[in-house]
Amino acid sequence: MSGQQRNLHDEGSFAEAGDPLGRALRVQEQAASLNFDWPDPRGALQKLEEEARELQALLEAGAPPDAASVRAMEDEVGDLLFAAVNIARLCRIRPQSALTAATGKFERRFSELLSRASRLGLDTRSASLEELDVLWESVKHDERIQEARDRPADDAGAGQGDEF
Repeated sequence: MSGQQRNLHDEGSFAEAGDPLGRALRVQEQAASLNFDWPDPRGALQKLEEEARELQALLEAGAPPDAASVRAMEDEVGDLLFAAVNIARLCRIRPQSALTAATGKFERRFSELLSRASRLGLDTRSASLEELDVLWESVKHDERIQEARDRPADDAGAGQGDEF
């Protein structure tokens, strides 16, 4: 079998699945080694957007949450996650590290949201999403101000666009 004809199974990438993000990354790296790859992250981002549109179509269809619709949504969410790992790979970012950092950022911000809600006497279980979102945006705003103060002057534009 020529090098062009081998497949991912020949590479042994499917042997033992540990961390799903790591497995997705290994599969994508092996596909890329066989010249099946986007030339840059923009192509992978467009694929992610396509997968998001497919999930949106399922959600807008308003199908009852039966087993078939849940499987279809799970399939699309899996495709979204796979595409996100591919974007990370093409940007030379370890998806595990990025997800760990994003989760830590969410935890830190959500903890602060809970603290602020408590200080305001706001019960988060009965608060509206709009009320909680105002607190969330306030936490993000204050955090960005603090980060700007802590950041060296030559790094002033970094970190813009964080959503979590």
